[in-house]
Amino acid sequence: MNHTPYLLALHRRLNLTRPRFEKLNAFFAEDWQKAYQGRISDWQAAGLDKASIEKFFASKEVFSPITEYELLQGCGASFFTCFDSAYPDLWHNIAQPPALFFYKGNGQNLNAKSITVVGSRKVTDYGRQILQKVLKPVFEKRLNVVSGLAYGVDAAAHQLALAVEAPTVAVLGNGIDEIYPKNNQPLADKILAAGGTIISEYLPKTEARPEYFPQRNRLVAGLSQATVVVEGALKSGSLITARLANDFGRDVWAAPGDIFRTNSAGCNQLISQGEAAALVSSDLLSEKLNLLNTTVLHDIDLSDSEKDLIRILKQKPAWQLEDFMNEMRRPPSEISGILTMLEIKGVLKNTGRSVYLS
Repeated sequence: MNHTPYLLALHRRLNLTRPRFEKLNAFFAEDWQKAYQGRISDWQAAGLDKASIEKFFASKEVFSPITEYELLQGCGASFFTCFDSAYPDLWHNIAQPPALFFYKGNGQNLNAKSITVVGSRKVTDYGRQILQKVLKPVFEKRLNVVSGLAYGVDAAAHQLALAVEAPTVAVLGNGIDEIYPKNNQPLADKILAAGGTIISEYLPKTEARPEYFPQRNRLVAGLSQATVVVEGALKSGSLITARLANDFGRDVWAAPGDIFRTNSAGCNQLISQGEAAALVSSDLLSEKLNLLNTTVLHDIDLSDSEKDLIRILKQKPAWQLEDFMNEMRRPPSEISGILTMLEIKGVLKNTGRSVYLS
């Protein structure tokens, strides 16, 4: 039996935090229909607090369980819970890790090495220079580029990642079925077409609200080993993201700027207060992320067949020979030859059981 519709409907009415989810999951043995249709005494036995129980049983059903399921399927999204292997490991060590989250695109790449890039909603020429001259060489190492799909630095970071064929992850502050701001829909489409990922902790039909974006920022900061603030005013949301990253024990970098520029005031404050390292060199950032010896694809002469295989590899972390045969429709001997050449060039590693980008 598919219990997913009941899990989604329960999440809508209760907002399943990680502790609530774990208690209900353990007591009802993953039978979410039984949990959804359970009695107050069942929930008490499961260890739910009084406020949660009252909230659920007093709330009205917004959408039926079947409708919830159809909404998720209709927008082309799926979800992971905190018990799934694809759930980001780094999220286990953040404040209020989500019990479940929704995604479109590549859901198997969220545990790869990542860098979060945030900044002002109005990116300046200086901000673009930071992206092009300092961050572009880092992006070319093919780590995940994480941001929030907002105007300004967020959008510029996603666009630069796409330009250098780096995987990119956009974290929304609203339902997974809508892109906000709407003008960034074409960018979202490009992210998905390139094998990237769009994620949200919010169910379909959840409208963007101001209070959701600080909550979103904890996921943006929590998804990466390092966070970079390109530009930001003193009250910028990007400073919230930077401080959350600090709270989570992650590296934080900020681009120093003119002390008279509003857009650099936040970055300068982070640096002066010891909350961020000064971003002055791509090599320093690469060294901290252990990327100095990582191969940069555009420096290598690749055949069309090799490029095709690399595009396939970017769709998920590891592949087997049979996977390439199904995707490329070529003889095993030819695929093996391409894999061997790419391994010689340092682009991939072949363990004998699986193949992945180096």
